[in-house]
Amino acid sequence: ARSRDREPRPLDSPAVRFDVLLAGTAAGVIAIGLYDELFVPAIFQGHWYWPVSTLYVSLVVLRLLGRLRFPIVAARASFAAAAALSIGGFLAFGAPLGYHQRFADFYFDVAPKLRVKYAADPPHLFAYDDGLDAFALDWPAMSANGLMLDSGALRAARQHRLLALGVRRGFTTFSSVQYLDAAGLSSSSSSAVVRDRVQGLLRGEDLSQFDFKVVWRSPPGAVHAENGTPDDPYVLIAITPRSR
Repeated sequence: ARSRDREPRPLDSPAVRFDVLLAGTAAGVIAIGLYDELFVPAIFQGHWYWPVSTLYVSLVVLRLLGRLRFPIVAARASFAAAAALSIGGFLAFGAPLGYHQRFADFYFDVAPKLRVKYAADPPHLFAYDDGLDAFALDWPAMSANGLMLDSGALRAARQHRLLALGVRRGFTTFSSVQYLDAAGLSSSSSSAVVRDRVQGLLRGEDLSQFDFKVVWRSPPGAVHAENGTPDDPYVLIAITPRSR
């Protein structure tokens, strides 16, 4: 009897508990947004930087719509229009199919073959990328474009000698899923040709002290370029100090 007669507490309502959850989550969403804005140049940010923020704002909007007490027909029409506008905007501006196809091909087609081929002795990657190759392959990797470097490597990068440091540390296989122009490269490409391609990414570095050789390339068409051309392979490039 006492339990039936007690005054309802504020958090007894599912709607109120949901509001409390949204209020607490706001701090984390703001922190994530601040991180993106402070540490990632805006021109390099894509929709994948904002999934949590997008979901959070969507939940808040849905909660507000529920409080406005629209007539049911108007509410459904408003929701349908907002959903259509969001999906249309995403498809138009946030989901270039060729761009995502390249990553999907690498993750689902190329990476499994490489994991099998190098299962006994995976190479250590000197990776000019955002981490996709290291994540998909689960191989040791050192950043070649300055992401997540330790203090010693960061000093080497500022002095344009990061590759030399990487080779000394044993990261002797160059990798880039997205940034390297590997069109036409194969195991028969000369060291000079491959060096020129890598030099385009490692600007300011002295690459003359190293030889470069393509030791693996994906089959034609396995990794698509953004412009749809079939010959933009993913390659692994062995780096060796030149003999004097």
